Parts: sequence; structure tokens; C-alpha cells
Amino acid sequence: MQVEQLKRILELHIRYLKGQTGGRCANLQNADLSGYTLDAVDLQTMRTSGIRFVEAKLRKANLAKTDLFGAHFERADLTNVNLTNANLRNANLEGATVTGARFAGAVMTGANFRGVDLARADLRGAYTMDANVDKPVDDLSNKVDRNSDVGRIIASHVQWIESGGRHGSPADLSGKSLADKDLREMNFSGAKLTGAILYRANLEGAKFEFTMMARANLMEANLAGASFDGCDLTDAKLAKAKLAGASFQPKELKTGDGQATGRFLAPNLTRADISGADLTGVDLTKATLERTNFSGAVLEGANLPERYARLVGRKSA
Repeated sequence: MQVEQLKRILELHIRYLKGQTGGRCANLQNADLSGYTLDAVDLQTMRTSGIRFVEAKLRKANLAKTDLFGAHFERADLTNVNLTNANLRNANLEGATVTGARFAGAVMTGANFRGVDLARADLRGAYTMDANVDKPVDDLSNKVDRNSDVGRIIASHVQWIESGGRHGSPADLSGKSLADKDLREMNFSGAKLTGAILYRANLEGAKFEFTMMARANLMEANLAGASFDGCDLTDAKLAKAKLAGASFQPKELKTGDGQATGRFLAPNLTRADISGADLTGVDLTKATLERTNFSGAVLEGANLPERYARLVGRKSA
């Protein structure tokens, strides 16, 4: 594609994003932009499936909500890119640089991340099932005794997650104890943890999306960067928990075959006890907060609904 042609397409797309007359959502499906320098370019919501960005420079580019199905990013520089809610199914990112890249809400099923240092990227809230990576996400079953009831339940849940629901079954750990366990980065999405005891457990970066956690004991647990999108935490105990950077966003319900429904389930913190918890930088504006106990909580940079912002003497964002 010629530079002038691309420039014109991008200009019209910017007008489209701003709602200006003459704007047009860009269609760059199967375009070859290999080797281009596109730092800080705004490509959000574009139709770009099959596009080639081989060895391209996209530093600080905005690719949020962009359809990148089957896109090629081999050896591309994606430093500090915004890829939130992007479709990266079957995309090839082999050898790409993703330092500081944000993948929150991105679907990465079948994507190739060989030779990519994902430890330097923000994968909180990303859907990584069946993604091809050099170092797979740690297995839940190696954190507990495999021969115990809890170990067998978790092993089956891991199989269920990794197979997309074709094998195994979602975990039911209601009332079970995982206190003091090291379960960092573990995926409990879709599990039932009603009344589970996770006291002082290390759950940094763990996923609890659509997880049933009513009455769960998470007191003093390390939940920094964990995802509670669509999670039910009614009457849960989170006193003195570390929740800095955790995600509490609505999550879209899907049909049995993975199709979008347009219906979203908000995280529920009704009557939850978050007293003394560290909520630094947490956004709770989309969560259900009825009689939630915030007494003594650390709220530096937190975003709360107006009625709670006034209660704790802070302004809402």
C-alpha cells in the first residue's frame, strides 16, 4: 500500500472516530504494512483481519477493539500499544516486542506468542486459552496435592479451561480451604467458590471471571491485579486484602458456542467487607455496591460511585 493512500485512509478514520462529517471506518483487511513505522497511530475499531505488520513499528499505537483476526505481527515493535478488547484470534506475534502492551479483555485464542516475553506485558483480563506461548501459564493442579479432593477438582477445572469446556468440569470448591496457598496467576473463571476459605492466599493476578464467591473468606489475601469481572462476591470477606490494580468490570455473557449476547454481568459486592483493604487504583464504578463496608480502606486513586466518594471524603472521577 502506498504511503499517501494509507495516510488518507487514516485521516478519514480519525474523522469517523470523532464523529465528524465525511469520516469513514477504515477497512485494512489483508493489507500489507510490513516494515512501516506507525508509532502512536490510532487504529481502534478498524477492520484489519489478516493485516500484515511484519517488523512494523507500532509503539504507543491504539489498537483497542480492533479486529486483528489472523493478523501478522512477526518481530513487530508493540511497545506500550493499547490492545484492550482486541480480537487477536489466530494472530501471529512470534518474536514481537510487547513491553508495556495492554491486553485487557483481548481474545487471544490460537494466537502465536513464540519468542515473546509476555512477562513485560499487561495480560490482566486477557483471554489466553489455547494461545501458543513459550512458557505456559502455571497449572492450577501443581499448587495443591494432586491426590487430594481439592487437587482432583482443580485438575479437572484446568482441563475444562484449557479445552474450552470440551473436557473436565468447572470446579466446585464451595466451603473448601485454600488458605495460605500460592495460587498466583491461576484461572478460577467459571468456578464455584461459595464460602471457600482463601485466607492469606497469594492470588496475585488470578482470574475470577463469572466465579461464584458469595461468602468466601479472602481476608488478608494478596489479590493485586486479579480480575473479578462478572464475579459474585456477595457477603464476601475481603478485610485487609491487597486489591491494588484489581479489575471489577462487567463481563459479557456468551452462548454455549461462544457467541456474544450483548448482555453483561456486573461484579457484585453487595454487603462485602472490604474494610482495611488496599484498593489503590481500583475502578468500582461499574460494580454493584450495596451496603459494602469500606471502613479504613486505602482508596488512593480509586474510582468510586458518587455516593461512596462522598462517604469516604473523596471526589469521584
